[in-house]
Amino acid sequence: GAQRRLTRMVKPLLQQATIAYANLEGPAAAGVNAAGQSVRDPGLRFDNVVYTSYPMFNYHPSLIEDLVSSGIDVVSTANNHSLDRRALGADRTIDELEAKNLPYTGTHRAGDTTSPWHTITEAGGFRVAWIACTFGTNGIPDPRRQVLLCYDNADVVEREVRSLAADR
Repeated sequence: GAQRRLTRMVKPLLQQATIAYANLEGPAAAGVNAAGQSVRDPGLRFDNVVYTSYPMFNYHPSLIEDLVSSGIDVVSTANNHSLDRRALGADRTIDELEAKNLPYTGTHRAGDTTSPWHTITEAGGFRVAWIACTFGTNGIPDPRRQVLLCYDNADVVEREVRSLAADR
């Protein structure tokens, strides 16, 4: 009913945009519980174990396909819910984004110390660099340094911006 009507109204607007950017407010990690452990995936079912809502989100990975088909061109993965499924959830979310060729910025895989924190998209004859960061992860520790923190990593953010500005 109402959701389908809204989709029919919004999707064409997103698809008309030269570049559409969205915040992925939580992981899209198949088969990961709130403790960050791999568990049996329930499939397309909200089970309140793997796929959950507030206060610790986890979306079914099909959401990423929906974002792409709706016209979203790039997403931020840096937000207070980035680690709602811990390191494994962040890794699986990145796997899904890359499998669907949806550029992202704001998180890295566990142990990745070489990839840039930014992504670049090209549209309408322009190259646009994107960098996302967050103030925190709702108290969830980030021992593998997967999330770019705006204040704690201010030097990293500044270095990325300066490098991108110099590489016009």
